[in-house]
Amino acid sequence: MAKEVDPVVVEIVEGTLASVEAEVEDAIGRTARSPMIRDQHDFRAGIHDRQLRKLTGRSYSALVDPIVRDFPIDTMQPGDVFFHNDVYLSEGGIGHLPDLCVTVPVFDDDEVVAFVQAFGHHDDIGGKVPGSMPSWWPKACTKATTSSSSNTGTVTHRSGRCPMPPSER
Repeated sequence: MAKEVDPVVVEIVEGTLASVEAEVEDAIGRTARSPMIRDQHDFRAGIHDRQLRKLTGRSYSALVDPIVRDFPIDTMQPGDVFFHNDVYLSEGGIGHLPDLCVTVPVFDDDEVVAFVQAFGHHDDIGGKVPGSMPSWWPKACTKATTSSSSNTGTVTHRSGRCPMPPSER
């Protein structure tokens, strides 16, 4: 038998989560260096629960699933920050290389209870030419990366799907 949930409590929780999301987006907008984020507002923030379900209603494509796939929840520690922009390994969450995503696990008593995620389009992520993505560039994977940064150091995981030799990346 399912326990009945008070609709007033549901509205309070929903409003609180939407407020947290709005505060995160406001902080991103105020501090962004990328004109695509600062001026064009091409970014979103989101909150996901431990089961990777999106809890807030704003639309954006980034997902927590690829982070948890590559860095299991039971290995995460307070202070971990996960960054990715891998178009192929993001399971559809990243549309193109200038879309950068940062995911931070939220802890309660050393247990992951949620994830806060920020996703934004940057005008230049580095590359052989300004703008990062020349039309003649043969492989998108040459700039894609997934990494984890924590109190204990940084671990970088590359997709491994790029057939180009490292000297050409």
